[in-house]
Amino acid sequence: MVYFINGNIYSNIDYSESTTVTTTYSFSTVPTCAVSTPSITVPLNNMLSSSFKGVGSVSATQNFQIGLSCSGGNSGTSSNTYITFTDNNQPGNTSTTLTLAGGTGAATGLGLQILNNGTPIGYGPDSNAPGNTNQWQVANISQGVSSYLIPLGVRYIQTGSAVTPGAVTGRATFTMSYQ
Repeated sequence: MVYFINGNIYSNIDYSESTTVTTTYSFSTVPTCAVSTPSITVPLNNMLSSSFKGVGSVSATQNFQIGLSCSGGNSGTSSNTYITFTDNNQPGNTSTTLTLAGGTGAATGLGLQILNNGTPIGYGPDSNAPGNTNQWQVANISQGVSSYLIPLGVRYIQTGSAVTPGAVTGRATFTMSYQ
């Protein structure tokens, strides 16, 4: 009800009451992993230049692994784990061939390919952003998984019309992303 007294407006609403609103948020945590093999050297077999028969010919694959050590996460949670490899010798490279380090005594006409399940991976920028160029899913790692191995391989690939013998050094970095 509204009252008029001496030109002022009054109502019978009691403004002294207060209401408390409590909001509770619950956040789940997901497992996270750390790289347990941060520096990996993969020794490659010596090859004769005559082993390569033309552009695109490849050698046998040498296997290697990247190890992850995982922990945390609420029961029933998991984390989608992604990886991007970057060519250290040519960071803008998005092809499937890792560029070799040049210089005196370096082999020419060759590159390296890193393989995931027998398929050459593409290289991309050093970034953990979702959807990064040539980023691919490693696994969905569930809470309670303490370690995970990423099986990979590496092989030579002929990139030039002729192969010149010499040192073969390829350098790649990898960036992990948990989405």
